[in-house]
Amino acid sequence: MKGQTFYPRVGADDGSPQATCAFRGEPEVGSMTNGVELNVLGPWEVRVDQRPVTIPSGRLQALLAALVLSEGQPVPVRTLADQLWSDEPPQRAGATVHTYVTRLRKLLGTGVIRTVSGGYLFCVAAECVDLYRFRQLVRATAAAGPSERELELLQRALLLWRGRPFGDAESNWLDREVVPRLTEEWFAATERRIDIEVAIGPPAGVIAELFELTNRYPTRESLWVRLISALHRSGRRGEALEAYRQVREILSSELGLDPSEQLSHLQQAVLRDEPVRPVPGHDAPPTVGQDVATVAPAQLPADVTDFAGRADELATLCAIKPAADGVTVTVVTGTAGVGKTTLAVRWAHRVAGEFPDGQLFVNLRGYAPDRPVRPVEALAWFLGALGVPPDRVPPDVDAAAALYRSMTSRRRMLVVLDNAGDAEQVRPLLPTGAGSLVVVTSRRLLTGLVVTHSAHHLAVAPLTADDAVRLVTRILGTGRAEPHAVRALAQQCSYLPLALRIAAANLRVDRHLDLGGYLGQLRDGGQLATLTVDGDPSASVRAALDWSYLRLSPHLRHVFRHLGLVPGPDVTAEAVAALIDTSAEEAGRWLRTLADVNLVEATPHRRYTFHDLLKAYAAERVRTEDAEADRVAAVRRLLGWYLHHTVAAVELLYPLMLRLPAPPPGQDTPSPAPASCSEALAWLTVERSNLVEAVSQAATDGHHEYAWRLADALRGYFDGTGHRVDWLTVAEAAMTAATAGGDPVARAAAAANLAHVHQFCGDGRAALDHVTASLRLSREGGWAEGEARALNHLGALHVVAGRPQRAIEAFVDALASDRRAGYDHGVATRLVNLGVTSMSLGRLDVAEPYLREALDIHRRTGCSQAWVLGNLAVLQQMVGALEAAFQDATLARAEDDEDADQRTDVFNLAVLSAIERDRGRLAEAERYADLAETVARRVGAPVLVMTAANNRGAVDLHQARYEKAAERYREAQRTADDGGNGEGSTVAQIGLAQALCGLGQHAEATTHADAARTTAETSGYRIQEAGVHVAMAEIALGRHRRTGEPTLLQGALGHAEWALTLYRDIGYRINEARTLILLGDIGDTTGTPAAGERHRRAAFDLATTLGVPRAAFPCRPRHTMAPGGDQQTDDSTAAGTVIGGGVARSVRHGRPPARRGPSIGSG
Repeated sequence: MKGQTFYPRVGADDGSPQATCAFRGEPEVGSMTNGVELNVLGPWEVRVDQRPVTIPSGRLQALLAALVLSEGQPVPVRTLADQLWSDEPPQRAGATVHTYVTRLRKLLGTGVIRTVSGGYLFCVAAECVDLYRFRQLVRATAAAGPSERELELLQRALLLWRGRPFGDAESNWLDREVVPRLTEEWFAATERRIDIEVAIGPPAGVIAELFELTNRYPTRESLWVRLISALHRSGRRGEALEAYRQVREILSSELGLDPSEQLSHLQQAVLRDEPVRPVPGHDAPPTVGQDVATVAPAQLPADVTDFAGRADELATLCAIKPAADGVTVTVVTGTAGVGKTTLAVRWAHRVAGEFPDGQLFVNLRGYAPDRPVRPVEALAWFLGALGVPPDRVPPDVDAAAALYRSMTSRRRMLVVLDNAGDAEQVRPLLPTGAGSLVVVTSRRLLTGLVVTHSAHHLAVAPLTADDAVRLVTRILGTGRAEPHAVRALAQQCSYLPLALRIAAANLRVDRHLDLGGYLGQLRDGGQLATLTVDGDPSASVRAALDWSYLRLSPHLRHVFRHLGLVPGPDVTAEAVAALIDTSAEEAGRWLRTLADVNLVEATPHRRYTFHDLLKAYAAERVRTEDAEADRVAAVRRLLGWYLHHTVAAVELLYPLMLRLPAPPPGQDTPSPAPASCSEALAWLTVERSNLVEAVSQAATDGHHEYAWRLADALRGYFDGTGHRVDWLTVAEAAMTAATAGGDPVARAAAAANLAHVHQFCGDGRAALDHVTASLRLSREGGWAEGEARALNHLGALHVVAGRPQRAIEAFVDALASDRRAGYDHGVATRLVNLGVTSMSLGRLDVAEPYLREALDIHRRTGCSQAWVLGNLAVLQQMVGALEAAFQDATLARAEDDEDADQRTDVFNLAVLSAIERDRGRLAEAERYADLAETVARRVGAPVLVMTAANNRGAVDLHQARYEKAAERYREAQRTADDGGNGEGSTVAQIGLAQALCGLGQHAEATTHADAARTTAETSGYRIQEAGVHVAMAEIALGRHRRTGEPTLLQGALGHAEWALTLYRDIGYRINEARTLILLGDIGDTTGTPAAGERHRRAAFDLATTLGVPRAAFPCRPRHTMAPGGDQQTDDSTAAGTVIGGGVARSVRHGRPPARRGPSIGSG
């Protein structure tokens, strides 16, 4: 008997991806006014309010197909008539169509087919039609890009197909026009999925499928191309050539055609044993998780096109060869504006090909007017580039550096650390792989690196006179670059590239500007030039900046100097419009003008950035020329714009997440809301660095309310994307700001944010401290919703820590608070958490009403039902209502589209796997388990990895693959223990004990079973307690069969009987049947075959009632031997054949007896 290995998740917070509702990101097709569900990618499946409805074949099916294919667009009657009758519509076709529509409305209900001008409109939600969901998922792959995320989306899309679209609907129009087009969509998705699977794993994995596909579709050349390529890449050249021969004969005999040019070239590549290229149009995707070592980042910025000079410096850098046994570090130093970065990037592009494992680049902003990049932030950037999901990046600098060193230890990397402030900023960023090369640019020598890492040093001087003249000439063109004047200009600019570029840009933009006059003005200098120090080369940059600045119009000067107030690394026209209080169009024109004169730099996607020297100059100008009140007003406008835009985005993505109650500080013109969830998520992703800097600067500069409000708004985004380093930075800054402001509600929100991020990072102790503070401060500030949220989070922490009774108390208090406040979403969340925790305690009769009420609230409020349906599926599975469980779990997954939280998806995939295992559909159970693992490893959240590993272990255990099961359970236990997840660890230890028992390793199995028993009994997890006793019974039985010790057999009987009592009391029907089979085995071993047969017959009768087949019962080896005889092993299954289709209903049982089961004994 195999214990339950998956348990429902408890939400930590309202509206977050850990809570009940996940927002669906795609718009609906029409609007759903009733419970209509249509599946057309295969035989027709129509349900109305979950009741199956039969659509008569013929024109009614064709009409419904035409409406479905309209995807929410009105369909004229004439079009419908043409589709129904092809070229011969009846005389009164419109009236006949109306009659058919009336019949469909009677079947589907009102509101599904609406009459519009001249036709009809089909109104069913996108998530309720499998064709719509398929196309949404395929469209989402474009945004995902080539990656494991794209693979997962395609797998989910293709799972929706069950056969020929629209089944056997009788329609010439469907046969000729629709089915071929939809079949082509299936081919495209299938072939793309195959391409990704080949790219991220061994091609042998898809060869069997390609053989089957080419056999089914022998004239589709694209399938043969993939088959021959996969065979060749797998070293099976002979089979590849035989496949080419087959397709050539098929094309010739059936179509009279020769193979395509692509197939012919492929054959030649196989004959010559040359590597084959991927299928055109498909790049190999990067991988993550265990395959992360294959990611080769290429982060170097673009090289400049007008580079001049530096031949000696480039030769020096090229002469520095990587050490064979270590990392080589070179420090490039020089004054501001001398061209250190440009030189380093030019050289890096030259040698990048020598570092195939990747090139990393980061601007450390060591001399920027705002705060420099912290090492942990740079490490997060690098680790992300190396394929580490953001929620697996440690928030601690030492742990992050250790992970970075580990990931680079076998790589030959090129790393460019630009604009470093000191050696301490650099050291954690040094890779460890032998043969790696690091170049650091800085205004300082960084002597510490010379001492500790024997760093080379290259001092960069200003350009030579000739190189300076060449640079200016390339920018101006030979027509205006009069040699003597250009040489004088170069001298005036001290041969500094930055000053030369600014001066040349001024001349290039103003075609009427006389070069001689410009030189004179530059020699005179601006009003601040006299403050510079003689002999300082940067004085020339200052003179060029002064001249450029004073040549601007007053309004442009105003714009430029206010850019010195921008907190982040770049800015958009919309943000600048808020900063200077104008329109985005006008701000965009001014930014383009500033870019023309090299005072800002235009980057892709209409964003603008600054050289740190230019930003410092702008900041100095705004401090000098603008009153403090004006500066404060400008900064508050910008922060207000960030806040309003962030709130608009998160309200669309996480509409039910609890946020601070008071309206945000005033802004006259709020930002327009994003048009879609994808647009909202894209905006947050692009602006993430700016938002983090905005919160940090607001907290530092006294704009406290903006700091903690922005941080509070970003909580859902960070939880969903997992950027732990940024999240912790923002949450800590918010607490600093809230503490300075003194508002208890602000401090409560900041504490809740800190609790959330610390729990996310696996620090349960810190999370508990912060959530306790949030609860106290919410009560102090009279914030009822915050109090309920803190209680709910407190309950979630108790669940994770193995204190379910205390969790129940916290959830009950939170529920009462939300009911008083009339906060429906909070009520639903608490109800689900009470239901989940009650299930863990084995109180199914208590859990079901909680979950049903929560589901009613979700349906009434329009919230996604994915998570609550998944939990209801678990409950139905336990009581043996497997068909109802499968239906609920399938509906739960249908609620998940491409923008849904992937953690909920892992949960529901694991639920489906467990249900299919209990239904005896083992291939489907494995498929769902594999998909759950794929998603979990890509997302990287420890709780998901644990859940998926436990679930996969159960699939392997069920089929007697004990070594694989043990491996999965060990991984799950490690992950659970690292995160302080007591319940998950107990589940893993039960499964591990059973797997080790199957391997005959009874001593270690006993150790794990004893540990799991202690936790289960202490915590009150009765389902796990029953599972422990099953494991102990199996261990005792196995040891008895090896040793013949009678006391062990008595122990096995006692444990199995106690497990049966628990399962019956809980109402866990299928595990009751499995335990009866175990008792039958024990009866056979005790020499009482009648008792064994009685138990097995009871098990089979129960299984028949539940409709459970033979395959639902796990394989279990029987280690048999007579006392004193030789040991034998019989690997036959212990289960019998079960026939019947009954479905059990919800059951209610009382509390268990107080006694505990027996111990195993020492024999």
